Amino acid sequence: SLEERLIHAKKKYNFNIGVISPVSLAGKPAPLAKINELAKKYDFLVVEDASHSPGAYLESDNGQKTYSASCEWTDAATVSFHPVKHICCGEGGVVLTNSSELSKRAERLRSHGITRDTDQSEKRPWYYEQVELGWNFRLTDIQAALGIEQVKRLGSSIQKRHSIAQKYDSAFAESEFCGKIDCPPLLEGHAWHLYVIRFRQSALRDQAYHFLKERGITTQVHYIPIYRHPYHAGHHKGGNFPGAEAYFSSCLSIPMHPALTTTEQEEVIKVLGDFLR
Repeated sequence: SLEERLIHAKKKYNFNIGVISPVSLAGKPAPLAKINELAKKYDFLVVEDASHSPGAYLESDNGQKTYSASCEWTDAATVSFHPVKHICCGEGGVVLTNSSELSKRAERLRSHGITRDTDQSEKRPWYYEQVELGWNFRLTDIQAALGIEQVKRLGSSIQKRHSIAQKYDSAFAESEFCGKIDCPPLLEGHAWHLYVIRFRQSALRDQAYHFLKERGITTQVHYIPIYRHPYHAGHHKGGNFPGAEAYFSSCLSIPMHPALTTTEQEEVIKVLGDFLR
């Protein structure tokens, strides 16, 4: 269970839990309601990484929906505006929260740690103070205008992605794919930022990458485990991560975006089938 893994990690690495950041990877929301229960029990903050999952949700057996990035079960959430994400403003992102305290802190940090909320503000409206170290993380009006329009189309964008996922799911049920690759579950509330297949024989992953690339089809590996990067290798305390290694060695993200045409998708399916035959 999540609680058992949390207790095990806390004992093994001897750390105090301040913040946990569940990642709603590929578009599938993390188990936010359960994590919220643990946060109350063990007294830590929860900041959801919803970069892949704005508009996504999980539905419980009683029909209750838990939405990613809603902050219903978290203290805050982050959404990315990177060019390949659901909402593209060129770059940057947004912090979402229902907490006025966290909101004020985020607003200060995005603008050099400056506040105008001082005892001088009524008599001297021009007065401001820098109360902590911040940066220039302000989004331009042009970028914000782009983002607002894309938020309006978020639902239709996700529906298009869902249709693409359905087509992949149907195609990969055919004989040439059976027993060779595993596909993500076709969940109704999935936002489908990524469509990640996994090869039963991990040695085939890199071969498939090059086979598709040579035929003009771009794929990607999401992601290299953090502890494999040189910077992080010098900062973590070691340990075995067989689940992360198994996923990393077998995963391949194939084309998934709203502009993907039926012809293009059928070509992806055909070429991948050619590789697996």
